[in-house]
Order: sequence, then structure tokens, then C-alpha cells
Amino acid sequence: MKHIITETLKLGIDAHQSGKFLEAEEYYKSILKVHPQHPDANHNIGVLFVICGKNHEALSRFRLALEANPKIAQYWISYIDLLISFDRLSDAKAVLSQARKLGAKGDKFDRLIE
Repeated sequence: MKHIITETLKLGIDAHQSGKFLEAEEYYKSILKVHPQHPDANHNIGVLFVICGKNHEALSRFRLALEANPKIAQYWISYIDLLISFDRLSDAKAVLSQARKLGAKGDKFDRLIE
């Protein structure tokens, strides 16, 4: 099963990178049907939702990705960036603080602090 999910994720990423967003979304959704907490599928479908203007749906997907794997810096950045775009600055600061406590660091985090 893990192999199938890995292959499906790869197909989704390939479609995503090729601009085939509907196809990519279907791949990600097929993973989420069998593994609703899959961090990469949740994050990637969140990115697609942002592209399509479905920001509220994206926010919940980014949160699910973070809950499943808080060690991935990009998940934090995507979530914080979207909170900022909603003008939820106090929430963004709280999430950034939480990320820092868990060891998140780097240029992108430094820019978010500014």
C-alpha cells in the first residue's frame, strides 16, 4: 500500500508541476481517501487550492499537513503565509512562535519574523 501511495503522490506532483491542476487534485484526493492525514498530499492539495482561490480550504489542508508532520519547514511557511494573507497576524505570529519552539529556522522564517 505504501508503494502505491508513493507512486500516486509522484504522479500528482508531476501533474501539478506540469500545470495539470485538476489531474493533480484527483491524485492527491485518491491518497487522502485511504490516508486522510497524509502530510504531503494535504500540503500539495492545499497549494492547489491557493492557486485556484480556495484559500479557506487550503488553510485546513496546511493545518492537517502540519499536524501530521511538523518537521517540514515548508508546511509551516505555507500555513503562516496564508494566515498573513487573511490578515490574521496574531494567529500567524503564534504559529511562527510555535514553529520556532519546534526548531524551525532559516531565511524564510527570518523574513516572516520581519
